[in-house]
Amino acid sequence: MTPFIRKVIEATHALAERHTLPGWRQYQHSLRQIKKQYRKIQKLKHFSAKDQSKQAKREQEIKLAHQTYRDMATEWLGKSEYTVQQARQGGAISVEFAALENYQSHVRKFMDQIDRRVIQGETIPHEEKLFSIFQPHTEWICKGKAGVPVELGLRV
Repeated sequence: MTPFIRKVIEATHALAERHTLPGWRQYQHSLRQIKKQYRKIQKLKHFSAKDQSKQAKREQEIKLAHQTYRDMATEWLGKSEYTVQQARQGGAISVEFAALENYQSHVRKFMDQIDRRVIQGETIPHEEKLFSIFQPHTEWICKGKAGVPVELGLRV
């Protein structure tokens, strides 16, 4: 997820800097905080206790960490949308918004998937999954080989 919200924050900072809009001075600190929360989620997932009470406690910690991450990303997405709105009112060219709005839509979709998968326990259909924001046509390829059983790319 980090690339999704990272690109939104970086692109919005660039837009805000071009149009001298306030609120993006400490964007690098925000990126570090989001990445720190993302790493916390990754570390929480690697847990192999057999005790049911420990597993239940870890599940709750994972859900809480995902909710915190989702809330942080949602806050920055809202701030980004507000900055875009300010830039439009200031007379910015609409071409500047194309990539940023694309990244914002990916973040919204990913936030929805986190909520459905982790918080609600729903299984996401394969067709809805997004593997790359830079190459949306990327597919999950099951090789069935030892070592590297799956790859991301295009079938040839």
